[in-house]
Amino acid sequence: MSKNSLIVYYSHSGNTRKLAKLIEQETGGTLCELLPEKAYPGDYNTVVEQC
Repeated sequence: MSKNSLIVYYSHSGNTRKLAKLIEQETGGTLCELLPEKAYPGDYNTVVEQC
């Protein structure tokens, strides 16, 4: 029986996306990106204030 992996991630700046893709390559899993309904601001400090 084959085991499948689902790699679910959210990446604001792109760093987590890169790591998720590396995991995908190593495991043969399937990527699934979570996207917020309303995009976070691009500025880091503004995001921190919003949180």
